[in-house]
Amino acid sequence: TEWNILFNFYQGNAKAGYSLQDPYLNGFKANQNGAYYLNSIWSFTGFAELFWSSEMADQTRAFAHGMNTIDQSVSVYAGVKLNGFGVRCLKD
Repeated sequence: TEWNILFNFYQGNAKAGYSLQDPYLNGFKANQNGAYYLNSIWSFTGFAELFWSSEMADQTRAFAHGMNTIDQSVSVYAGVKLNGFGVRCLKD
């Protein structure tokens, strides 16, 4: 739900990536720390970041949102739960 609120604020996920990587716009900065795939290899370091959402895709996968330094979009990705992606913590 929180991701959708962000996407709506930035007029959709097609343009939200740039804003989510600029801490001066919203106090949040998505660093390009990459991802740890299947607990075995780091990928995309310095280029992209993936964040888990709380929404399950199926028994072995959950949805994640990814962004990179090339385009302004935020992608939706059903990732295997063994992947090491970042999380975005919210204070209620």
